[in-house]
Amino acid sequence: MRDHLALVVPCMLFAVFAIIAPTSLAACRRAHSEEGVTAPAPSANPPQPPKKGVTGPMLALGGAHSCVLEGGVVRCWGANVNGQLGNGTHLDLARPSLVPSLEGVSTLSLGVHHTCASLTDGTARCWGANGSGQLGDNSRVSRPNPVQVAALHAVTAIECGGAFSCALLLDTTVRCFGQNVQGQLGDGTSKDQRAPVAVRGLRGVAELALGDAFACARINDGTVKCWGENEHGELGDGSGAPHRDPMPVSGLKDVIQLSAGAVHACVVLAAGTVRCWGANIMGELGDGTQLDHPTPVDVPGLTGIAEVRLGRHLSCARRNDGTTACWGWRAFGQTGDGTWHATPEFLAIPRTIEGLVAAHLAVGDEHACARDVQGAVRCWGHDERGQLGGGSREDRPLPTAISW
Repeated sequence: MRDHLALVVPCMLFAVFAIIAPTSLAACRRAHSEEGVTAPAPSANPPQPPKKGVTGPMLALGGAHSCVLEGGVVRCWGANVNGQLGNGTHLDLARPSLVPSLEGVSTLSLGVHHTCASLTDGTARCWGANGSGQLGDNSRVSRPNPVQVAALHAVTAIECGGAFSCALLLDTTVRCFGQNVQGQLGDGTSKDQRAPVAVRGLRGVAELALGDAFACARINDGTVKCWGENEHGELGDGSGAPHRDPMPVSGLKDVIQLSAGAVHACVVLAAGTVRCWGANIMGELGDGTQLDHPTPVDVPGLTGIAEVRLGRHLSCARRNDGTTACWGWRAFGQTGDGTWHATPEFLAIPRTIEGLVAAHLAVGDEHACARDVQGAVRCWGHDERGQLGGGSREDRPLPTAISW
């Protein structure tokens, strides 16, 4: 869900992170493994645009926890009441901790209270909360260690939503499992599923993004289809009615990247612009209003965008030159512009984060992280559960470096 790490089809396309990073779930909340972290440049040096070939850890953020994928292994930190950190305990951690006995990870995604990873052998592992069957292991038992998702093979990427999960397969079809009250599994029913079921009539998928109770897919032809809850217009079809089967988002074409927040969604178009739809109570659609939009609207002033990542009432976009702008809810400093506890408590238009030149971006419910062009990881926003990874549990309104 949060990032709102969006999913990319087969291995040859895995160089793109889309996780987010949600929801927030968003995130994206998905990460791809990359090698070769370069040493951080001295802070006195002025920021430079991204350089080709500079790679490093990939980030995925959830409700109040965070993970990093590097070299096929995963480290997590933050909230852990449901075992979502995967280390066999239920203790929150304010520093990154290795997920033991988990190797060969290719993509990673975080939900509100659970985590999933796809492996290079085509299988998937999940851990954390499982009250709705979102771990896909044919049970409703929460797991503090990774368990294999039942009957899933040829998985190219996986995405977590609020209390459900979806996997993208090599044949470009999708399987989902977990909570289904709003039809978010896309199987034509409203029955929860403890093991993966096929999303009906969906093929040619290039990327997935999951919200609290809805899901969207970017199709290879540049269009987008969504299904599930639609109370705030998060399906983008203008109807306001929930759908148990995928429905086209109104007026979208030439989409190259997709992200979902808790109850809103955004896309990047081939022209480098951004369009968003859904809930807008905190200005998260970036159009200068607080009006929900059941169909896509342009985000004014954003051009040259490489990726967009969403959280809970929070949106961030990274430009091709690495500069990053955020908008939406900022009560905990999660817009990264140095403001928090401000009036109003939201930004309805994008504001650039000074001094950050990012190569990769991830957004959680109330926090965000970026890998900068030197390979260092920097996080900002809410830190009550240690989700920023700096060890302090203090909210940060500006990007703060973490290490492990």
